[in-house]
Amino acid sequence: MIDDSGSGKVGDLTDRKHSLYRKIADWIHPQVPKEVFREIIKSNVCNLQWIAAAVSILEMFILVLYTIRQADHLADELDSLFSVLFCIVLSIAVAVHLSKVTRSEELLEQKLYRERGVLIAYYTVLMIWGMAASYRHYVAGEQMITFFIVEVVFASFVSMEPMISFILLLTGHTIFFYMIFMIDGACRLNILNYFALGVLLWLGMTLHYRILARQISQRQVVEHLNRQLNELSLTDPLTGIGNRLALKSKLKSVPGCHVTVMMADIDHFKEVNDTFGHEAGDQILTRVSEYLRQSFPRDCCFRYGGDEFLVLMQDISEEEFNRRRNQWLSRISQIELPESSMTISCSSGYITGSPQTDIEVQELIRDADLALYCDKKNHHEMNNMQFSGGGDLSI
Repeated sequence: MIDDSGSGKVGDLTDRKHSLYRKIADWIHPQVPKEVFREIIKSNVCNLQWIAAAVSILEMFILVLYTIRQADHLADELDSLFSVLFCIVLSIAVAVHLSKVTRSEELLEQKLYRERGVLIAYYTVLMIWGMAASYRHYVAGEQMITFFIVEVVFASFVSMEPMISFILLLTGHTIFFYMIFMIDGACRLNILNYFALGVLLWLGMTLHYRILARQISQRQVVEHLNRQLNELSLTDPLTGIGNRLALKSKLKSVPGCHVTVMMADIDHFKEVNDTFGHEAGDQILTRVSEYLRQSFPRDCCFRYGGDEFLVLMQDISEEEFNRRRNQWLSRISQIELPESSMTISCSSGYITGSPQTDIEVQELIRDADLALYCDKKNHHEMNNMQFSGGGDLSI
């Protein structure tokens, strides 16, 4: 007997290691769907606009106070003044640019990846600016918090991919540490706390990114389900065309437009149901509706009730509408009933007009219904159909 328990334990250990590596890889570089990623960039664009505006206003306020307090020594503080002015000009430029982007849906959709580059560039420049300001403060023996404020602000309001934020934070912290190390060996800096702050900021930015991605994914799922439910509420389940609720919504856009309205129904449909059964009748309704969708735009076709259909089209010539109607009627005439000489036909009537009010729209529908009645009367006079046999219907 061979004891393979050892190899099993080794396999389990290997699997756990691979699982750990996958979790680490997913944390560092999470796989985010393209649409979710685009929404994250949109969110960053909006947030960055407000950050840039807030920074420019805050720095203006600081500049005024600083000028008042150091009025007698401004010549000695030109570096600080130019630094603040640079930050103000840069932030105003970014805020103005992003405000144009957020006001334009076209720009917001087409150039998101460019704005992602703007985000990274703005963060990088502000980080360098914060390093320079904190460096001057360190040399003067003052608190060097400007650099850290920049990082905390971006970590709080901007969601960058974990790998990019890791590179930016690591690079920034390393360069700034080297700068102050060259002054006095960073003797006034707690190295452990300094780099621990960088790690915590990265973890916070990564967690922020993952939470935002999850929220956007969940919202998109809910929106997709809502769209499906809305479509189902406006669709006749048997025929797949619009129902009365969809027609009611469509009629709201009719006043003031030139429209053509057609009412139609299936000839002798009651006899079909009585002779062949309701299942056969449902198959006929489905086939007639299918041909209706093929001849007219789907969003213009509605099941008005029972075997009645309504078609409503805007800005179409009578010649083109007749061509579509004749195409539909021709296809219907090819439907045959097994074990019977009867074929399927439809009566239809249409009317054109430019109703200006909801009442005139309803009058137009009634006129189309009257036109249907006249056509059906002619059909009854011309074709006295005789039904034969029962049996199953297969279409």
